[in-house]
Amino acid sequence: MDNFIYETPTKVYFGKDEELKVGKIIKAYNPKKVLLHYGGKSAQASGLLDRVRKCLRDEGIPFVELGGVVANPELPLVRKGIELCLKEGVDFVLAVGGGSVLDSSKDIANGTANPDVDVWDFSLGKATPAKTLRKGAILTLAAAGSEMSNSCVITNPETKEKRGYGCTCNRMDFAIENPELTFTVNAYQTACGATDMFAHVVRIANLDDFEQCIINDRNGQPGGDIAHRGAFFLSLLDARVHEHGATAAQVHRLLGRDSGLR
Repeated sequence: MDNFIYETPTKVYFGKDEELKVGKIIKAYNPKKVLLHYGGKSAQASGLLDRVRKCLRDEGIPFVELGGVVANPELPLVRKGIELCLKEGVDFVLAVGGGSVLDSSKDIANGTANPDVDVWDFSLGKATPAKTLRKGAILTLAAAGSEMSNSCVITNPETKEKRGYGCTCNRMDFAIENPELTFTVNAYQTACGATDMFAHVVRIANLDDFEQCIINDRNGQPGGDIAHRGAFFLSLLDARVHEHGATAAQVHRLLGRDSGLR
């Protein structure tokens, strides 16, 4: 597996230990304060969050944290994130996790930059973000491709709606993809990621890499070696770059809305 840098406009830092560069990468944007946004236990238990915190501190970058993102990210946490960012003077959002964390980060960045607009109106199509905060991501899962897309999908548990919207403000400035980090999530999450990816681009993805990462799991441990995990990421990258036509996107949106209901 060769390390490389790929830019779409989102700059992708791909390869082993690339997450250790996050402090220097963010430093180049001259942030006043960063919101470190993440989900559940895996990023903390694996030591990833501690490494990220150290990278930020080593570069003298102030930050605040907000965890708790769930699958199908929810509006109340987005609102909490916006409130925190406005209070703390945050001007950069760093997502650490999978697509749900990234989408929550996108909505927080858009809501913070446009405080006079109800952030849910973006999802309802009543308003479009005029601007956003800078943002980046450290991926722990190959799944929806949120790091490369202009989309953001949020669930409103009060109205039981799952809505998505697309705009240039949803583009990440950078994404860090170290396939080793995908070992920090369990086999079930890996399978969920593969299913999500499959819904996007069944005709493009390499099914042999799916098989190595999922079917060959043993004792609940993630399967495949780093080469297969790397190819797993690249299948999604290729998918997002080459996906075209309305049919696949419409099917994914239809399935996506139903998946937010509990």
